[in-house]
Amino acid sequence: MNIFKRLVKGELSLAVTFWGFLILGCILPSEIIAEVITQYGIQSLRVTLITVAIVIVIKFIISAMVTSGIFFILRNKKITFWGVIAFIISILNFIYSIFVLLISIYVLSSVFL
Repeated sequence: MNIFKRLVKGELSLAVTFWGFLILGCILPSEIIAEVITQYGIQSLRVTLITVAIVIVIKFIISAMVTSGIFFILRNKKITFWGVIAFIISILNFIYSIFVLLISIYVLSSVFL
């Protein structure tokens, strides 16, 4: 859990934060899982929805942690061109994850209620 605390506080490098956590830990796995589900499907609609909901919640949490980490990297260390680009991408990813989270809550509430 220490690595996640260091991520949120911006104590990791920009490369590790952006490429390690945002790209390899958040965007890539969620896209691979979404592609597997669309290609092969899961027999039960409920299992599919629960799987997608879990992935969306994890993506939301990781994107929030990465956005916080990049913000603190830029605040505490030198502001660089790549840091600003990484921050813009992380903000866009965070906004997208909020949007997808709200849509999934709406869909899950209409299916399960």
